[in-house]
Amino acid sequence: TLRPHYGKALFNLGRIHYEQHQLKEAAEYFKKACTEADMDDDAGFSAWGMTAMEIRDFDSAIQAYSKAFAYAPANNEYLSHLAHAYLYKRDLDKAGYYMKMLYQREPGNPQAILGMGELYIMTKEFKKALDMFNQALPYAKQFPDIELRMVSCHYKRGNMDGSMHHLRKFLALNTNPQLTKRAQAILTALETKNYDYPALAWWK
Repeated sequence: TLRPHYGKALFNLGRIHYEQHQLKEAAEYFKKACTEADMDDDAGFSAWGMTAMEIRDFDSAIQAYSKAFAYAPANNEYLSHLAHAYLYKRDLDKAGYYMKMLYQREPGNPQAILGMGELYIMTKEFKKALDMFNQALPYAKQFPDIELRMVSCHYKRGNMDGSMHHLRKFLALNTNPQLTKRAQAILTALETKNYDYPALAWWK
């Protein structure tokens, strides 16, 4: 109230709301800190972008992370968030531009590899997606959904043997009972060639 353009005060108000899980209010304070006050630096824009991503406000996340990345163009974390915000918005041209930049910078980064895989799924380039997910297989214990994404790609390419292979690998990794039950039912449907099984729509 005494210093309305003091960005750190607005930023700390954002932190208070964030800790209380009031994410919309937190996002508003972080936004004000860096767009209406004097905390217009990469830290301020990154906090706004992070919270905007959590509430799925991808337009705001893109605006925030574009600014953060402009302030710190060597920061690959900002680049990753920007690429994923475009991906979630399904702006595939810009998602591809930034995701490929991230992959070129950090070809061993699992987030870059998985992001490229998701991009290729969205553009229906399933062979390229499989190539990416194959690169990510060393991280399958950490990210068991890699196996599911490979199931989906093989299914969409008509390779039922490939789908079943990766479903079995997923079942060996997964500990979620509900998801395991669903995956097992789909595996049984594929093994018995019951291609009309409703749950197969999961992959379509």
